[in-house]
Amino acid sequence: MAANPSPLRCHALSKDTILESKSIKMGAYKYIEELYKKKQSDVLRFLARVRVWEHRHLTS
Repeated sequence: MAANPSPLRCHALSKDTILESKSIKMGAYKYIEELYKKKQSDVLRFLARVRVWEHRHLTS
């Protein structure tokens, strides 16, 4: 029995295909800037936690 790919993976692949076909490239800074516009995003909250952890460990 063949394993079905997860819907999330298929969705991500189709988005990549769309982006490549339109040849839209987004740099890291622009990506973070767009995330910052949506301040409640999971990625932004994760990055904030990493920064706090790093700051806490560098100052001690």
